[in-house]
Amino acid sequence: MKKLTSKIAGVALAATMALVSAGTPSVSQNIGLCLDPRAANAARQSGQILPLVDVLRRQNVGRAAKILNVRVCQINGSLHYIIDVLRRNGLAQHFVLRGSDGSPYIGG
Repeated sequence: MKKLTSKIAGVALAATMALVSAGTPSVSQNIGLCLDPRAANAARQSGQILPLVDVLRRQNVGRAAKILNVRVCQINGSLHYIIDVLRRNGLAQHFVLRGSDGSPYIGG
């Protein structure tokens, strides 16, 4: 029973992430080069982007949330975090946040 519940949760998460991602077509059209982890760390150390924990805090994502995926990519010439999160209550969320101040990306 535990395995079945786990599989159902996994399928539900995948479906939710697909639906959430489908709601932001302008991001996929405007996304540019994504940084490798070293380059993203260098951008953070130089002050180009905020630390991930600060960006997540600004979106009220607590420590109990599970970070599923994080990328730092160019969107319209500026660095943005692209983050997939699974909250403690089971809610999956997809964030696209400006790296310099943590504000949400608004397509355009």
